[in-house]
Amino acid sequence: NPMAVPLSSAKLTERVLRYVERHAKAAARQRALAPPPVRNVDVEPWDPSRGREAEARAGAGAGFVVGIRRVTAAMKKADKLFPDGGAILILAADVMPFDLLCHLPITSEEAHVPYIFVPNQLFLGEAAQFKSSNVAVVLVIRPVD
Repeated sequence: NPMAVPLSSAKLTERVLRYVERHAKAAARQRALAPPPVRNVDVEPWDPSRGREAEARAGAGAGFVVGIRRVTAAMKKADKLFPDGGAILILAADVMPFDLLCHLPITSEEAHVPYIFVPNQLFLGEAAQFKSSNVAVVLVIRPVD
């Protein structure tokens, strides 16, 4: 796709996908070690908007956010989630229709988050260890030292 700029070279794609895979494994380990959330339905009614915010925070805290909807929500709260700009946005260049991703480079520039396109969404999905292995976008958040 000619709109996918900057497109990574083969060597950079390999490095980026290794980086994504490393963070996906770390996020999976962190989720496995975390205690299950406690929900008391009798005391606290379920609020769908609060659930999405908590989900975005949990995904961001794990260092890894996958999917267009979740990444968009995390980018809108970029100043709260990663104030030092400690994140990178990785997009797939072969997404059809490409209009699904057109807003993300602009949003990432506003949030001062660097972004890069990789040539294939299947490779990105495999690196992210996602069930469908067909991922359009991944936001990797650097751990806070």
